[in-house]
Parts: sequence; C-alpha cells; structure tokens
Amino acid sequence: MKRIICYGESLIDFTHDGHAFIPHPGGSPYNVAIALGRLGSQVDYCTQLSTDMFGNMLLQHLQLNHVGTTTISRSPAPSTLAFVLTHPETEPEYAFYSRQAADVIIQPEDLPAPIDAKLHHFGSISLMQEPCGTTWEHYLTQLDGFISFDPNIRSSLIPERQVYLDRFNRITRKIQLLRLSLSDLQWLAPNEAVEHFVARMFAQGILMVAITSGSDGAWVYTPQSKQYQPVTPVEVADTIGAGDTFTAGLLSVLVEGIEGKTLAKLNDSMLLRALKTGSIAAALNCCNKGANPPTADEINKLM
Repeated sequence: MKRIICYGESLIDFTHDGHAFIPHPGGSPYNVAIALGRLGSQVDYCTQLSTDMFGNMLLQHLQLNHVGTTTISRSPAPSTLAFVLTHPETEPEYAFYSRQAADVIIQPEDLPAPIDAKLHHFGSISLMQEPCGTTWEHYLTQLDGFISFDPNIRSSLIPERQVYLDRFNRITRKIQLLRLSLSDLQWLAPNEAVEHFVARMFAQGILMVAITSGSDGAWVYTPQSKQYQPVTPVEVADTIGAGDTFTAGLLSVLVEGIEGKTLAKLNDSMLLRALKTGSIAAALNCCNKGANPPTADEINKLM
C-alpha cells in the first residue's frame, strides 16, 4: 500500500518578474506532492504529462523532490501553461492556457487501476475542465481509502457555475477531508456563514474541514472541535503555492491518524501539530518566488 498519492493537474506557472515571466513547475496537487516530498513523506503523483520540454521539466522536478512517478502517463499533447500576476494583499491573478493540454485530455485508459493508498489527495482545476473533470471524478469514486480534496477555485476556468457546484456536491459526499481557502468558500457559498457551511459538510459525511485565510491564519474543524493557528510572520515574496504547501504540511501529520476512511487515531495533540506544521510551511513558502515549499528541517526550526 502506498502512503500518500496526489492526483490532478501539472502545469508551468510563469510568474511576473520585472519585464519577464519566469517559469516554475506548478499546479495545486502537484505542489502538494512536491511539498510532501520535501517534508520526507512517502508520496506518489498520478497525472498525464506532456512529452514536450515542459512535461520533462515537470517530471524531473518530481523526481528531484523524492516524489514517485510510476503512475504517470505521457502524451504528445502540450503542457498547460499559467501566467501569474501577484498583487499586494490580494489573491494572485492567473491566465491559463490549457486547451487540449496533456493533463486536460486525460482519459480513464490513461490511468492505472485504482491505487491502494492510505491517503488520496485530489485537486483542483483538473475538476473544472473537460474531459479531465469527468475522468477524475469517476476515478475518485472507485478508490478505497481516506480522500482529501482542495477545490482551489479558479473562476475563469468554470464556464457554468451550477455544473461545477453539482460536481462539488457529488465529490464532497465521497471524501473525508475538505481543504479550502476563505475565498474558495465565498465563491462556493457566498451567502452562507462559515459555521453553517462546515456543519453542512459534516452532515454529508466529511470528517474534517480546513480553511485558510491568508494573513488571518488557518482553522481546522472536526465534529468535536475547532482549532485556530495564526499566521507565521515572514517577509513575503509572493503567495503562489502557499495554500498547497499548507495542505501538504497538514497531511504530512494527519496521515498518522488515519485508519481506513476514518481519523480514528487522531488526537488533539496531533491535530494541533498538523495545523501548525501546515501554517509554518505555508509561511516559509511565501519567502520565495513561485511555489517553493520548505524542508522538514526548516519547519522544525520554527515549531
């Protein structure tokens, strides 16, 4: 059995720097896998990568960061590209170029048989586009194990709001952990109080909801408790990949508490450590341009 496996898109983020755009390997679940690898977690990645130069860059970056790649298929279709502008005190602005890209056209036959793993993590724009959205939704429902999901809403990639909301509601009936930002929540449920939204997720069977809110910190909700972690103060270069790095830090600890599809081994100490690990990891990621998660040693110095 694999310990953690991440699924979804892989792309190149071109971040604005002066008069140029600088390429960085990225994609929300891809960033989670990279961050988990740097934290020393046993992690694999499942996707379809292009055979173009960007696909080769994405594959090599996974391997250099100790992420297993045996479940990756390859396609001559191009890689997804994303251009990113960052703004002080607001979310980054993205322009995606993904039409007929390798990770978007992925079909069921491009995927391995359902993988036996302790923890499965899914995200994000791969559930917003087609045919990959249908492919991943169907694959998710076949898995046996603990599933986490980060919607990581990018509204420019969602042509029909209600169609996506229907998919989100189907997915949340199949997962155990929902990780989202406050801005994601405001898009998903603009007129719903946070506590009511969380209670609705619990009623659907979700066991934990983790919410980040940039400089305001992060919260983790379970049916039994609510925990808060303030942000770790750092000098911010940009916030690209911060939420994904938080997710990785959280999962790297929570995986110890998983038993089947439950968190039966989770205790308050472990929950607080998971929340703090995720928060510190996210802060350290923000010290660098692009998604550039810290190592376990760097996090431990601030724990």
